[in-house]
Amino acid sequence: RRPVIMSDCSSAGVEFSDRTPGLCGSRGEAVVASTFGWAVGEFSRAKLGDTRRTRRVIDIATRFAATPCGVVTAAIVAADERQGAYDFMENEKINAEPIAESAYRGTADRCRGLPYVFVPVDGSSLSVADPKLRRGTGPNGSQNHGGRGFQVISALAVAPDGVPLGLIGQEWWSRPEAKATRRPDRRAPETKESRLWGVVMDQGRESMAGTGCKAWFVIDRGGDAGPVLHDAHTDRSWLTVRACYNRRVQGEQGGERQYLWPVVRAEPVVGRYSVEVAERPGRPARTAVMSVRWKEVTLELRDRKRKVWDAMRVWAVYALETSATAAGQEPLEWMLLTTFPVTNFEDACTVLYGYVQRWRIEEFHKAWKSGACNVEDTQLHSARAIHVLAVILAAVAVRLLRMTYLARTTPEVSAAVEFTPAEIDAAAALTRRRKPRKGVTVPLGTVVLWVAEAGGYTGKSSGGPPGFLTLARGLARVRTVVAATESPRSDRRTPEPLRWDQG
Repeated sequence: RRPVIMSDCSSAGVEFSDRTPGLCGSRGEAVVASTFGWAVGEFSRAKLGDTRRTRRVIDIATRFAATPCGVVTAAIVAADERQGAYDFMENEKINAEPIAESAYRGTADRCRGLPYVFVPVDGSSLSVADPKLRRGTGPNGSQNHGGRGFQVISALAVAPDGVPLGLIGQEWWSRPEAKATRRPDRRAPETKESRLWGVVMDQGRESMAGTGCKAWFVIDRGGDAGPVLHDAHTDRSWLTVRACYNRRVQGEQGGERQYLWPVVRAEPVVGRYSVEVAERPGRPARTAVMSVRWKEVTLELRDRKRKVWDAMRVWAVYALETSATAAGQEPLEWMLLTTFPVTNFEDACTVLYGYVQRWRIEEFHKAWKSGACNVEDTQLHSARAIHVLAVILAAVAVRLLRMTYLARTTPEVSAAVEFTPAEIDAAAALTRRRKPRKGVTVPLGTVVLWVAEAGGYTGKSSGGPPGFLTLARGLARVRTVVAATESPRSDRRTPEPLRWDQG
């Protein structure tokens, strides 16, 4: 069951003028003129010390959005622009943080008008080749594997209708060369990587400040840590985390020792709902029927010195698959701890629906790392330069996801919110469709289908609606056709004069 607790995503866009441009609401009602317009909305607020640098990052983002990939030479053809991109990213005065903060503010603009957004927070690793140990990488993967790379935790804003809106926080680090202790729970809290979950959540709260939209953080079992729960409770944030530990809870009758799982499992079933389980290798797609229980509990959180923190009151929502599963398949079982007040079955379903949206950040990781943008293919020489490019590609990856889901949820929206007339005509030509007549509004869902078909989408035989993989390939081919029909110099200049304030 999908609870209907959402509002229309009203436009928060600003027409291009001498003010800082913004982007449209999460349903895409505002007019955004092409890939260039998207890049302006994402990165025009970047405070890089010089407006020429800000213009350069907009140009770079425009090229990578038109041709998603992880290699500069594949996205930027003109030699002078390519060298300018290299000079920009290798410039020691350019850091990724102002660029990322500008993208966070662009995401916050899309959140205006919504009561809340789900914010999946999850960690991942970027594997980067570094045989000579000159790129600032750290150990990656198992200690015997010898891999190198970076660790990243990201926070992705997702509208209540499931459309990804953008990143509102991200933290990078390289692991030290020395082996960690075998008992990480014995380390001081300030030395654990789990503290970085709180850092990213703080970034998300800061990004969303002043929007009138509440961030509802959603974390998988890796974030079931005392500091994460304690900070969310202190800040009165909405947080849902999948329980990893059978934590001690206060007994109903004065101090009796009880534990989370047995206490919640003993509650009666309050209702059932169904959830679509996606296909995976060795697991066919299915519709799972889940029984739901919930209970308000008081957790006893302890630090490493066994000192009890203030008792934390949360709601535990327990869902167990009761429908039959295929041989060898384990039923779904979720124990969710949330600070969102649960008073009835619909509230419990809202918590469960929000947890299902956590899968959006898994899709983001795939699109960013290996599916479309291929950030791990970068050949840049320094960790700082890799970080700059990765931030730009992260925004491109979210845009691909956003276009994919907008085409599914609001296919009737005008394609002009994401494509120029030249791109629409190129997509029609590549798929042998009739060129749209001038002045005719073409739906976004139709153009996304054309672009995906240009990227290899074959309809029902592809296993579902168009995804970001075929969309990324199609965009690259569309860009090739557009570039071939443009004048020799038009591809090397900003489409129109642009002015903005750096505030």
